[in-house]
Amino acid sequence: MLFPSLSFRSVRVVTAVLVMLVLAVTLSTPAFSASSVTTIDVPGASSTIARGINGRGHIVGAYTDATGTHGFLFSKGVFTTIDVPGASFTNARGVNNGGQISGTYDDTTSTHGYLFSKGGTHGFLYSKGVFTTIDVNVPGASSTIALGINDLSQIVGVYEDATSTTHGFLYSKGVFTTIDVPGASFTQAQGINDLGRIVGAYINATGTHGFEQ
Repeated sequence: MLFPSLSFRSVRVVTAVLVMLVLAVTLSTPAFSASSVTTIDVPGASSTIARGINGRGHIVGAYTDATGTHGFLFSKGVFTTIDVPGASFTNARGVNNGGQISGTYDDTTSTHGYLFSKGGTHGFLYSKGVFTTIDVNVPGASSTIALGINDLSQIVGVYEDATSTTHGFLYSKGVFTTIDVPGASFTQAQGINDLGRIVGAYINATGTHGFEQ
């Protein structure tokens, strides 16, 4: 029996309670509705991809127009273009509640990660902004992609080494830490929360898997 110590009547009562709890959880979970979807298109762009959002509703991503691919910030109904000076390609991927934005850009040398944060207490977010390039300081690393950032300014992402193997990384207080899932041929750190928990993906002999660290 499922409940050996209960009478048949008690089992019916317990079952009824469980059914009510399931219904309560189901009814309290908001269903996806097409009417709740807001399309985000940068004016004049041929394509727009939203990649990150913070607790204040600020959205970052990338868009493509006739001049190339650019990062963007969408805040309070206003789009702000993010272009790393001298870059041929800029992609904003993550934003924290402090307004710091992490992402990736290409130039004539390779692919780099970046951190874009407010510089000073006055002025607009971008008029006083400062770009800081993030390149993993591993010998032979050919490219760095910053994917996620938390409110402590810790950044996670991926980099390729001299053998074209892809590794995850954590960048915290100026220090890079490589993240490799044991037995994996590919590791990507995708996101990090304020407790320092990191999520991502890895590939091994059995396929592609998600992970939490």
